[in-house]
Amino acid sequence: MALIGSAAAFASAQTPDAVSESQVRGWVRQAARDRRGDPNEIVLEIDRHVRERWGDFESFPLTIVQDEDLLVTVAAPYMLFRTSLVDMLRSGRPVGQAVWTRMVVVAITPQRLSAVDIELVALSRDGRALPPLRQSLRPMRFSSGTGEERMIHAGEVGFAPAAFSPGGDVVLTLTPRGGPPIVHAFSEDELGTLK
Repeated sequence: MALIGSAAAFASAQTPDAVSESQVRGWVRQAARDRRGDPNEIVLEIDRHVRERWGDFESFPLTIVQDEDLLVTVAAPYMLFRTSLVDMLRSGRPVGQAVWTRMVVVAITPQRLSAVDIELVALSRDGRALPPLRQSLRPMRFSSGTGEERMIHAGEVGFAPAAFSPGGDVVLTLTPRGGPPIVHAFSEDELGTLK
């Protein structure tokens, strides 16, 4: 019930001109025919259409934390689809199998045993907490080359794309075990390119 209420609450926040999966897939089919399967040309053609229709976008996930120990990124539906499409093209699989994720995904990736252990990922818009649509953040066993082991949370948390539409105060809070929270307030430019 809470998810339905949240989706309804953000329907007004989402621009009527949000990136459309059906439109993008139509361009992919057309580009695959016109470009005779050339992977680079197909991706560049789709990117051109997306930019013309919806403005500039991030080609790669937005990095929130990146150091030797931890990587935290945020990826929006089109950039996730684009990554999946490139994978399909490189492996020779049908472009229709490229996956469209109807969420903005926050990925928590520990890179060393010394990484802070992010136990909770929270998002707010204009001061109001937003529930995740999907949560796979969980403790996992990591080990070093010397045989040391440690349980550290890793995984993804997905939120409604409308929560990241421009024109709001959007804040991501990462809460580590036994440490101060890591807070990222999204700029308007960042929100504008998360498509």
